[in-house]
Amino acid sequence: MDWLAWGILLVCLVVGLAGAVVPMLPGLVLILIGVIAHKLMVPGGLSWWTVVIVGVLFIISVVSDSLASVATARLSGAGKWGLWGALAGGFVGLFFAPVGLIVGPLVGAFAGELLLGCRELVKAMKAGAGAGVGVALAMLVRVVLGLVMVIAVAIDLLRR
Repeated sequence: MDWLAWGILLVCLVVGLAGAVVPMLPGLVLILIGVIAHKLMVPGGLSWWTVVIVGVLFIISVVSDSLASVATARLSGAGKWGLWGALAGGFVGLFFAPVGLIVGPLVGAFAGELLLGCRELVKAMKAGAGAGVGVALAMLVRVVLGLVMVIAVAIDLLRR
């Protein structure tokens, strides 16, 4: 049973870290699932502190994913319609992954500003570009948090 737990953990760490960049793969949630599965299958393998740390980092990643495109769109001058457009575009983009996950918030913020916010083309484009920067920033944050998760697991395992 131990070899199965170690195999699940290893696959979840590798695929989860890759999923932080590749939109079609489950990302950091897979790392969390692998850590929890390993803890339940091999109770002495990982400490509960590691499980909590990975869980908190996962929550941070979810919040940063949700806020990144909206925050950067706002910093780029988007109004409320651009922000709602970025959120809606991100949701619609889920159904057209992987490209939709990147393009959705950008197009949503642009369309929200142009069509509902009655802004001129240049300002709407700037809001859309800001949302696109947010998507890239969120991906960078996911990669960093994923690496920290993997490092936390490795440190815990090496200390045993």
